[in-house]
Amino acid sequence: MLIFVRGEASKALSTQSESIWDRIGLLWRALALSFDPGNVASSLGASEDSRISLVLALGKLERNIVAGLQAHQEAAACVSESLQGLS
Repeated sequence: MLIFVRGEASKALSTQSESIWDRIGLLWRALALSFDPGNVASSLGASEDSRISLVLALGKLERNIVAGLQAHQEAAACVSESLQGLS
């Protein structure tokens, strides 16, 4: 799964026309898929602990980006669907 997450991260970082929120959304979706027991690729690559650490770090990054900025808070709402995959 680490390969998939790295691939999605690489794809997210290499696309210049997308916003940071589009890129963060891609990362959240890749992470959500990595925890899906029905996903065959979820057993490959990174350990569950390392993926949990990545989820926490990405959450902190997003929190810091939206802190006190209404425009960023509104833009961050678009990634909420991706986050629901982690519940």
